[in-house]
Amino acid sequence: FLTGHRGGRLLDLGCGRGEFLDGFSRQGFRVTGFDRARSGEGTSAPLVIGDYERDGLPFEDASFDIVFNKSVLEHTLDISGLLAECRRILRPGGRLISLVPDWKAQWSHFYDDWTHVRPFTLTGLDECLKCHGFDVHTAEARLPSALKRYKLVRFSKEWMLLAVADR
Repeated sequence: FLTGHRGGRLLDLGCGRGEFLDGFSRQGFRVTGFDRARSGEGTSAPLVIGDYERDGLPFEDASFDIVFNKSVLEHTLDISGLLAECRRILRPGGRLISLVPDWKAQWSHFYDDWTHVRPFTLTGLDECLKCHGFDVHTAEARLPSALKRYKLVRFSKEWMLLAVADR
């Protein structure tokens, strides 16, 4: 899902500690992180702090080739606003890569994280992205171990849903 995009500008939306930023940078991407709070002190990548639900994303239109997010959508009250912002900042043909917890695999403890507001099934994630104007290429359930082989992540054992969609 990254082939053909290397060297492009990548936004890690909800970058947290910055592990993905460093991994994507090693893969040849020009990375920028965005989060609600500064927690990525371990990365040298540029970090932008803000509240995407309140203020949108503070980037120019069509300024990114890829918008990546892991464990963000399930925390978002205004999913329509956020996905509209992602479409706005993606260049035409740009790619959205989203990972969210798999509701079917984790329903018994999903709400143990009190900040979770929106569970997703595979069908729900696929339909959500399509309804917001994205062309979904891949929607599948997986463990993050597939990402570990690319040295993008070294933690997390939860079942995730992966969606890859183009603008």
